[in-house]
Parts: sequence; C-alpha cells; structure tokens
Amino acid sequence: MRHGPMTRLLTRRTVRTVLGLLLLVEAIFLAESFTTIMEQTIRNGGSALDLGYMLLLKSPEVIDFALPLALMLGLYFAITTARDDNELVICAAAGVSWKRIPAFAGAVGMVGLVASLIFSGLLTPLSAFSLRLSLYDLQARLILQEVNQPGQRNSLRTIEGQTIIATPSADPDAKRGNLFVYKAEPGGGWRVNQANDWTVIGPDADGGYSVRMTTFRETSGTAADQDVTLAKEPASIREALQSLSMNVSTVSMAFRLEDLLQAVDTARRDNELLIYDVMGGLTGLAKRHSPKLLRLSGEILGRGLLCLIAAFIAVAAAAWSATRAGRFTALPGAIVLLLAYDIALRALLGDAAQLGAAMFWAIFAAATLIGLGLPIAYILKRAEHIITPRRGRA
Repeated sequence: MRHGPMTRLLTRRTVRTVLGLLLLVEAIFLAESFTTIMEQTIRNGGSALDLGYMLLLKSPEVIDFALPLALMLGLYFAITTARDDNELVICAAAGVSWKRIPAFAGAVGMVGLVASLIFSGLLTPLSAFSLRLSLYDLQARLILQEVNQPGQRNSLRTIEGQTIIATPSADPDAKRGNLFVYKAEPGGGWRVNQANDWTVIGPDADGGYSVRMTTFRETSGTAADQDVTLAKEPASIREALQSLSMNVSTVSMAFRLEDLLQAVDTARRDNELLIYDVMGGLTGLAKRHSPKLLRLSGEILGRGLLCLIAAFIAVAAAAWSATRAGRFTALPGAIVLLLAYDIALRALLGDAAQLGAAMFWAIFAAATLIGLGLPIAYILKRAEHIITPRRGRA
C-alpha cells in the first residue's frame, strides 16, 4: 500500500492515540501492582532500583490485554476526528479512494496481531521468568547481607528443612549472638545444633565461607527420644539428652552461600514458556502437550486475531457514528462488541485447541471469516459515507 496523504494523516493520529491509551492503562496497572511489588522488595532487602526493575518486568503483562481496545479506540478517533475536520473530504477531492481507510485499518490490525504474539509469546513470558529469578536473587543477597553484617536482631528462617534461629547475645563483647538449628532426620530422628557465639570468615577465592562456632553443642535423637522429652520426668529427660549430646569449645564448618538457599527452579512454568514451546501442540512440533498449554496456545492466537478484528470494528463504528442513531451509540456499541468478541474467541479457540491441530485450524479459519465478515460487510454498505462529515443524515 502506497503511503498517500490519507495514510500519513491517519497514521499520525492513530499512533498518538494508541500510545497514549497504552501508557494510561500501563500507569493504572503499575499503580495497582506497586504496593504488592514494593512489599516483596522491602521484605527481601531490595533497594529503590530493585523496585524500579521489578515494575519494569511487570509492565509487559498488561500490554497484550489492552492492545485490542487501544487499537480500536485509536483508529476510531483518528477516522472520526479527520472526518469532522474535513480532512478526509479534502483527500477524497484529491482523488484518494475511501478504500484506503479499511486498507489502512487492515495494515494496523496486522501490526497489532504481530505485536500481540510478540508480547504474549516472548516479552511477557521472559519478563515473568526474570521477575521470579530476580526475587530469588534478592533473597540470596539478603541472606548474604545477614551473614556478613551481623546486628542486634532476631532472625528465623527455614531452609532446606532446617529451622534456623539467630538471636542477639547478652554478652556485649560477642560479635554475634546465639545460633540454634533444628533439622528432622530420616526415620523420625532429629538433630539440634546450638552455639553461643559464632563468626563468619570469608568469602574465599571460590566464594566459600567458614563459620567458627564457640561453645558448640549438638544434640540428636530418635522419635523414641522425643517421647522421653514429652514425659514429665526431668531426671529422665536430662539422662536422655546427656547421652545424645556432644559439647566442644570451638568448631569450624565450611559452607557456600548456595548451601543456605534452596536451589532455584530454573525450569520454565506454563506462564513462562515462549511461543514456540506453547504452540508446539498446534504446529505438530511437539508430540505431547498438556491440555493447559493447548488451551493457552488457543487463547494467545485468539487475542492476536482480536487485534485484527478490532481494527475493522473501528472503521465500522466510525461509519455508524456518521448517522443520527450512531452519533451516541457507535463508540459504546463498538466497545461492547469488542469485549464480546474477546470472550467468545478466547473460549472458542481455547476449547478448540484441545481437540487437535486439524480441528483447531478449521475453527480458527471459521472464526476469522465470521469475525472479519460482519464489520467488513457494514463498511462496504456505507462505502463513501465513511469520509463524509455528518450533516444530519439518517
């Protein structure tokens, strides 16, 4: 399609409106998510830069949902404003056909379809994956800070089945306080480590640390020993614990920071899979696929198709708005119709994706023909009236 004056005119108006609407929706979404993300960042010892990075990773999530509506409103206002300002009439007088308007809308719809697939299939999954790993990184940095920078505070953590309690020491000369570690052993056993003072040495060249614990005591036992501790016989309890305890004045233990954290799950979850993984069940590239992923692939394609349909709904609504009845009903009706298409397409194509690739693509083609056919039929009916300003016509 050649870039004539009408195309350039509509492009400028459409781009400005679409970008403005997307920025507005994004700002509202991030404002709602700000409190939750800020709490997670502060709880894990993050800074203002960490908070900004988390919000940036959260931002692509809403773009794909707002894109069809933004495209429809952008095209609608671009066409109606240019028509009311007589700019479309001037272009028509210069020999530009009214068909350039639906052709331009189709090009915008295809751009929206591609953008929707990029966001839902690439940017949003990558952002969700990075956000989860970033929260894990914040937790790792917080634990490293607690290890290297002791303070007069109580800490309680459960890591890899171990309950670790650190409390300040009553001795002002002690660098760190008391350390209490409880871990359940196989077969119903248990092990408790306790130190009155401990010091961390490191990191070394390999990133390792060494913990030197003063007045170290280790107590272990079995489920039968736990039954003894529940009995109301102090002498028996003392005898049982003494037989299971080990006391030393000082003990050193080497560890790495990774030992203090559960290994992060780097396997992508369903909402973190890229488009070529999600679409595998519909393209024949994957032999097996879960029903959940098949439904997700259908919904992703339905959302992309909605962008193309939204562009032609905008042109049809602009044509309807030039009539007396459509002056106040065209825009609300277009929004309701678009939302109805959104619900129907996601439900229909989500279910169809679970019926197999052949059935899905047949239903997808039928949904495309019906979805585009209705607004295009009305556009053809109105024809040149799309560019003519309203002059009291019925």
